Amino acid sequence: MRKRKYRDLEKHLYWNGKVYVYRKPDRTIVPLGTNKASANEAARRANAVLYPRDLYHKIMGENMPTVGLILDRFWHEFVVPRYSEKTLPDLKHKAGVIREEWGDLYPDALSVLIVAAFVDRFPPRQSERYAGFLRMFFKWSRSKGFFGENLADDLITRPVSVERQRLSIEGFKAIRACAEPWMQRAMTLALQSLVRREDLALLRFDQYVDGVLAIKALKTGVHIRILVGPELDKAIRNCRDEVASPFMVHKLPTRITKAGKLRREHHTQVLPEQLTRAFSDARKESEFYDELTPGQRPTFHEIRALGAKLYEDAGISPKPLLGHKDDASTKLYLDRHKIEWIDAAGGLKI
Repeated sequence: MRKRKYRDLEKHLYWNGKVYVYRKPDRTIVPLGTNKASANEAARRANAVLYPRDLYHKIMGENMPTVGLILDRFWHEFVVPRYSEKTLPDLKHKAGVIREEWGDLYPDALSVLIVAAFVDRFPPRQSERYAGFLRMFFKWSRSKGFFGENLADDLITRPVSVERQRLSIEGFKAIRACAEPWMQRAMTLALQSLVRREDLALLRFDQYVDGVLAIKALKTGVHIRILVGPELDKAIRNCRDEVASPFMVHKLPTRITKAGKLRREHHTQVLPEQLTRAFSDARKESEFYDELTPGQRPTFHEIRALGAKLYEDAGISPKPLLGHKDDASTKLYLDRHKIEWIDAAGGLKI
């Protein structure tokens, strides 16, 4: 039900304090002047074209699902069963933005033009992620008969430029040399195991049994069993020190807060953001990347990409260690460390 002040206006018509405005399906606002009767007539005619199901539904009295209701089904039937708790919050945010945008519309009010305009509003990286989410949504919706086509299938988003520089092995060694002992061990373990920052912070000694390190990736939910070689075994064993802790990456806290207690299973546990800060501090101390802008300097996450490149250079596929089921995901890490050359022949006899 519309707010009281809008009840004598056609649907999608509003008074903004100065003029009447009409909101199109792509959220574009069109000013219609100050004459209420003229604005209502224009909105009535526009609704018949831009929101055909609104009027059809009103006539037929059918219980037709809106995009918002379809999105709810998609979320519970497709997204929740397939994605980990780590990934769901980001997807939930995207679903919320889409629901705010199109939740009250019916499927045939959307078009490729409207979907493309929505996706193009975001910066390149977010634009690509929204496009990916919408491709899944429309594919599922089409399979259920809500849409006749995948409106996001042919979207071409702007290229994502990676500003952050790759971490070289020389940079890694220089930064590690300036880090605290517990962080040095964490960096070595990260390079050898290729586990993500969040998974590294949760690694426990009891996960390493009979030469096998068992991991469940928080982000993807993938279970990985690593047959530990000599160098990784050495990295794990070096994590044991005079501090009694169930966690491989650990340190004694400088202070214990109530909030910190709630987030830790053990007082020696290191949180993911502590790894990021410790890496940043050691990088600053090393002065290795000082010539770069803050946004270009490599972060802790770049250790994973560096490790993947080193494994590939050694003739070992990093794909299983990365926990990837497809080559495209692994390629994203390796491409950061490659320069693509174009071969050409030069020299013209004149």
